[in-house]
Amino acid sequence: MKSTKTPRLQLAAATTAVKIDEALHQELGLDLRESTFWTDSMIVIQYIKNKSKRFKTFVANCVSYIQGSTDIKQWRYIPSKENPADDVSCGFHGEQLKRN
Repeated sequence: MKSTKTPRLQLAAATTAVKIDEALHQELGLDLRESTFWTDSMIVIQYIKNKSKRFKTFVANCVSYIQGSTDIKQWRYIPSKENPADDVSCGFHGEQLKRN
Protein backbone atom coordinates (compact mmCIF):
# COMPACT_ATOMS: atom_id res chain seq x y z
CA MET A 1 0.00 0.00 0.00
CA LYS A 2 1.38 3.39 -1.00
CA SER A 3 1.63 5.99 1.77
CA THR A 4 0.30 9.48 1.18
CA LYS A 5 2.05 12.59 2.47
CA THR A 6 0.18 14.82 4.92
CA PRO A 7 0.01 17.92 2.63
CA ARG A 8 -1.67 15.81 -0.07
CA LEU A 9 -4.18 14.49 2.47
CA GLN A 10 -4.89 18.03 3.67
CA LEU A 11 -5.38 19.17 0.07
CA ALA A 12 -7.71 16.23 -0.56
CA ALA A 13 -9.66 17.21 2.57
CA ALA A 14 -9.97 20.80 1.31
CA THR A 15 -11.24 19.51 -2.05
CA THR A 16 -13.75 17.29 -0.25
CA ALA A 17 -14.94 20.26 1.83
CA VAL A 18 -15.66 22.23 -1.34
CA LYS A 19 -17.52 19.28 -2.90
CA ILE A 20 -19.62 18.80 0.24
CA ASP A 21 -20.37 22.53 0.33
CA GLU A 22 -21.56 22.41 -3.28
CA ALA A 23 -23.68 19.32 -2.64
CA LEU A 24 -25.31 20.86 0.44
CA HIS A 25 -26.14 24.07 -1.42
CA GLN A 26 -27.66 22.09 -4.27
CA GLU A 27 -29.55 19.47 -2.28
CA LEU A 28 -30.81 21.72 0.50
CA GLY A 29 -31.45 24.71 -1.73
CA LEU A 30 -29.47 26.95 0.59
CA ASP A 31 -29.46 30.59 -0.41
CA LEU A 32 -26.17 31.64 1.16
CA ARG A 33 -23.98 34.35 -0.29
CA GLU A 34 -20.71 32.69 0.54
CA SER A 35 -19.26 29.80 2.53
CA THR A 36 -16.13 30.01 4.65
CA PHE A 37 -13.58 27.21 4.68
CA TRP A 38 -11.07 26.62 7.49
CA THR A 39 -7.75 24.78 7.38
CA ASP A 40 -4.83 24.43 9.76
CA SER A 41 -2.51 23.91 6.79
CA MET A 42 -0.60 26.89 5.46
CA ILE A 43 0.51 24.61 2.63
CA VAL A 44 -3.11 24.27 1.47
CA ILE A 45 -3.57 28.05 1.68
CA GLN A 46 -0.42 28.59 -0.41
CA TYR A 47 -1.55 26.01 -2.98
CA ILE A 48 -4.89 27.77 -3.35
CA LYS A 49 -3.26 31.21 -3.63
CA ASN A 50 -0.83 30.05 -6.31
CA LYS A 51 -1.63 31.16 -9.85
CA SER A 52 1.68 30.48 -11.59
CA LYS A 53 3.48 27.36 -10.40
CA ARG A 54 2.84 24.07 -12.18
CA PHE A 55 2.12 21.10 -9.93
CA LYS A 56 2.07 17.36 -10.42
CA THR A 57 -1.25 15.95 -11.62
CA PHE A 58 -2.94 15.18 -8.28
CA VAL A 59 -2.09 18.53 -6.71
CA ALA A 60 -2.87 20.42 -9.93
CA ASN A 61 -6.32 18.80 -10.18
CA CYS A 62 -7.17 19.56 -6.54
CA VAL A 63 -5.94 23.15 -6.75
CA SER A 64 -7.76 23.72 -10.03
CA TYR A 65 -11.02 22.40 -8.59
CA ILE A 66 -10.75 24.52 -5.44
CA GLN A 67 -9.78 27.66 -7.36
CA GLY A 68 -12.62 27.13 -9.83
CA SER A 69 -15.23 26.65 -7.12
CA THR A 70 -14.12 29.08 -4.41
CA ASP A 71 -12.32 32.37 -3.93
CA ILE A 72 -9.19 32.69 -1.79
CA LYS A 73 -11.13 35.17 0.39
CA GLN A 74 -13.32 32.26 1.51
CA TRP A 75 -10.36 30.40 3.02
CA ARG A 76 -9.18 30.98 6.57
CA TYR A 77 -6.21 29.67 8.51
CA ILE A 78 -6.60 28.35 12.05
CA PRO A 79 -3.57 27.25 14.08
CA SER A 80 -3.62 23.54 14.94
CA LYS A 81 -3.76 24.26 18.68
CA GLU A 82 -7.01 26.20 18.18
CA ASN A 83 -8.56 23.79 15.69
CA PRO A 84 -11.34 21.79 17.39
CA ALA A 85 -11.38 19.26 14.52
CA ASP A 86 -7.72 18.42 15.17
CA ASP A 87 -8.57 16.41 18.29
CA VAL A 88 -10.86 14.14 16.29
CA SER A 89 -8.36 13.65 13.48
CA CYS A 90 -5.65 12.73 16.01
CA GLY A 91 -7.69 9.73 17.12
CA PHE A 92 -8.80 10.78 20.59
CA HIS A 93 -11.37 8.52 22.20
CA GLY A 94 -14.81 9.82 23.16
CA GLU A 95 -13.90 10.24 26.83
CA GLN A 96 -10.82 12.29 25.94
CA LEU A 97 -12.92 14.51 23.67
CA LYS A 98 -15.43 15.10 26.46
CA ARG A 99 -12.65 16.18 28.83
CA ASN A 100 -11.22 18.61 26.27
